Amino acid sequence: MKKKTFLFMLITAVMTILTACSQDNLEDYYNNWTNSNGGANAGGGSGSATAGSGEPLSFDFTLDKTTAEPTETAEAYYPDEEDILENNEFATEIAIDLSNPTAKTENGVEVTVNGGHITANHGGW
Repeated sequence: MKKKTFLFMLITAVMTILTACSQDNLEDYYNNWTNSNGGANAGGGSGSATAGSGEPLSFDFTLDKTTAEPTETAEAYYPDEEDILENNEFATEIAIDLSNPTAKTENGVEVTVNGGHITANHGGW
């Protein structure tokens, strides 16, 4: 069933692309597009070609080589003293099976599971 659906979608996409690309006269397309936009070309290019002439537009690019790359590095992040595990004492411990987490309340700690997120909340904070 999936192969039939995929094949149908593929054929539909190909037919849509072929229909969309079957414009007989691209010059008319470009002339109509530029006329509907007040004569503006498609991107403000510069060069010998003009919008609607049927010739591809050329663009001039200039790279700014005077700006130096940043040399500073980010400073290291260290947690606050009260957030370091070694500086804390935990009176209540609970076990959470990460291979099959389930919501539960154990020793005053509420464990909630929402998709791949597990939250342990102690009401005494």
